[in-house]
Amino acid sequence: GSRIVELDRQIRLGDPLVQVAVDEMVKLARDTGGMTLLCRLYNQRVLCIHQERGARLPGFVSYERGRAMPLYRGATSKAILAFLSVRELEALIERDLAEVVRAGLPRSAGALHRALAPVRKERFCVAYGEVDLNKCGLAVPICHGARVIGSLSVVLPAADAKGRLLKMARQLLAEAGIRIEAELGSAEAKPSRRASKK
Repeated sequence: GSRIVELDRQIRLGDPLVQVAVDEMVKLARDTGGMTLLCRLYNQRVLCIHQERGARLPGFVSYERGRAMPLYRGATSKAILAFLSVRELEALIERDLAEVVRAGLPRSAGALHRALAPVRKERFCVAYGEVDLNKCGLAVPICHGARVIGSLSVVLPAADAKGRLLKMARQLLAEAGIRIEAELGSAEAKPSRRASKK
């Protein structure tokens, strides 16, 4: 058991995405009061790799660190799903057709790709109660080059996710996602500089 905990720590310390995202996630949790989630696309599922809890959300959130989640429900997952190619969507539907249908999504890859076009256009997704009752998820994709590798999200109580707070959270989330993508590219270009800061 303790060896697994040690390996988990080493993996997180060695993951450049976690390294560049942590500070942004702490700020998001502080400024929105919600829980911030950093997730990776892994083996056709969504895996939470880091989370920061804000003061506004004391309750349970299904996206726990280390827990793989399906790609078809909630903003955290759909912000990734929207940026997959039609070919990748075809493979998902072939494997998980029943789950896709249960989520209320189109059963053809082309139709699903078209349905997710607004998420691609706005680079933002919001969903109410799709994963956890009485919760609202807001998410942006995290891309490396032309490929989506994960998402950054804020989870808020659904009753609070409106008006000024919703607008503020969306803006802060979008800005944080842009900075993380830029820093991720910079970190890969200059690994020695980041290592020297640790």
